[in-house]
This record gives sequence, structure tokens and C-alpha cells, in this order.
Amino acid sequence: MTMELCYNPAAGERGLGDLYLPEHPEHAPVALTIHGGGWSAQDKSSFCGVSQFIASLGWAVFNINYRLTTIAPWPACGDDCLMAAKFLLDGEVPEFAGLDRCKLLICGGSAGGHLALMTGLRLPPNRVAGIISISGIDELTSDFALHSFRYEPFFGGEPTEEKQTEANPILRRSCSPTGTTIRWCRSKAHDGSATAGALSGAGSTTMNIRPKTRATASGSPIPNRTGSIPISKRN
Repeated sequence: MTMELCYNPAAGERGLGDLYLPEHPEHAPVALTIHGGGWSAQDKSSFCGVSQFIASLGWAVFNINYRLTTIAPWPACGDDCLMAAKFLLDGEVPEFAGLDRCKLLICGGSAGGHLALMTGLRLPPNRVAGIISISGIDELTSDFALHSFRYEPFFGGEPTEEKQTEANPILRRSCSPTGTTIRWCRSKAHDGSATAGALSGAGSTTMNIRPKTRATASGSPIPNRTGSIPISKRN
């Protein structure tokens, strides 16, 4: 079952999300899914495959639009995702009746992966079940060194060091508590296959990040992280 809900009336169409309910919704845990598109394109329909896949595992999934940078620069997109997360966790919405909203799983692809990380790491730690970032930017400063052209539209002006710090997930990683697992997936597939890979490490209950490296333009290594996330199919 799918239904469209509004989490941010002020944003119009960009403040809408689709709620996917599993076959047995009673006490189903909740997940937020966030589409990609370079922060400036696409909408929730581009991420419906991932949302349907997670719902097939027994989760209630809220797949959202957010304000693109062509409408408003950062932090608008990040604030919208955070608002949607709080709406799903604590909103007094009849459609959420019976769901287990104690904690939230957050999953995003590409730009949505960056937003998933920023959302999960800005929520109270005890409200986050896990974060999945599929091909998302986890270290913004190094990406800026390689792809500076995309950050002036993102920030709506000069990408100052202060602005980069505010939008850099890795600088918020210390906020993630034991018991919250973060999964980075270096994959361009935004269908169920990429997410299935992220969910394959079921059973972990603590942060499990294993460093890898990739080269910057200057040749120095920057971290590329993978891990596991505590998620499994509900019976």
C-alpha cells in the first residue's frame, strides 16, 4: 500500500513523500529514503525501487521529495530531510498508527546518500537505527578539491570553509553512538541490488567501519568507508 503525505506544507510539491506500507504493517519499523540527483534534480519517483525493496522486508518506508538547490541552496535540502525524519518519528499522523517509530533507518543514494548521512548524524542518537549511503559523499572537503564546480550552486555562493564544514558528514561522525551503524556503498545502482548489498551485513549492533582509501587530485589518500547495518527481514 502506498499513500502520499505532506511533511512540509511550505515547500509545496517538494514537501511531499510517499509512504510505503509492508504487507503486515502492525509494529513495522520505519525508514526514510532520499533520492539523488546532484541536489538539483530528480524527485522521489527515482528512488521508488529502493523504497519498495525495503518495504518488502517489512519496513514502513517514507520516500521523500526535498527542495532542490535550484529552488533554495543548502541548508534547505538538509533541513527538509531532517524535518521529514522528525515527521516520521514523531508526527501525529493517522497513517502512522501502529508503526514502531522508536528509531529510524535512513537510506539515500548519491546526493541522497550525503543527505542521509547528514540527517542521521543530526538526529538524537537514540532515534537512529542505522544509515545507508549509496554512492554518497561522506567527506565533502576532498570532494570539493576534485569537483569544486558543483558546490557554488549547492551553497548558493562561494563555498567557504565554514560552509563546507557545516555540510561535511565525516566531521559529524563522532556524534554517531555505539549501536548506530553506518554503511557506505560505492555503487551507482539505485535499485534494490545496491541496497541489498548494504543490507547483507545483518546482525551487527555496533558501529563497524573499515577504512579503505581512494586518491585525491593531489595523490593523497582520503577515507572510503564500508561497514554493516543491523537490519533483517521481518517475519
